[in-house]
Amino acid sequence: MKINDLFNELLDLRYPNTKENQNKRRKYKNRVSKWILDKIRK
Repeated sequence: MKINDLFNELLDLRYPNTKENQNKRRKYKNRVSKWILDKIRK
């Protein structure tokens, strides 16, 4: 199982994949991606 799959499952629990939650899911993914990328670059 990939990290991305686990993260998507976490998002499904926190914000179910509905039209109303799409923006929240996108923002959450971006926030986590930036945090991970910052750690890798340093």
